[in-house]
Amino acid sequence: MEARTGDRVRIEFTGRLEDGTIFDSTRENDCAKCRIDPEPLEFTIGGGEVISGLEQAVRGMKPGEKKQFTVHPDDAYGDFDEYLLMPVNRFALPKGLNTEMGQTLELTDDDGETFLVTVREVSGEKIILDANHPLAGKNLLFEVELIAVN
Repeated sequence: MEARTGDRVRIEFTGRLEDGTIFDSTRENDCAKCRIDPEPLEFTIGGGEVISGLEQAVRGMKPGEKKQFTVHPDDAYGDFDEYLLMPVNRFALPKGLNTEMGQTLELTDDDGETFLVTVREVSGEKIILDANHPLAGKNLLFEVELIAVN
């Protein structure tokens, strides 16, 4: 039975960057900071639960089939957007907040919506916050095995 739009599927996968760095995996020994509980990933094809490039690649696969493919930014987290880099005066941040490169912060906008930013640069009184997804602008290489189609 081929996986089709609307089917609930379960996959094992490893996702890598072009330099070989693993950014996520369902396989227990692939990376220490990936999934807390390395169980197969389950999602509905066409349900928007995962990036569209992953959905497209799994569509048409049969249980037990393995596949390697690359997902480009347009079908993943989009291009890196310079507009989402925000210079902030260090004194505008809450007192006692120690910011370090790579640190993730949760901010709240004027409408009360929260979003995550990454500290991209710290220099003197200025901090650059990045609201891009950490994988924005990157090609993502996947190794996938379709476990089941429901």
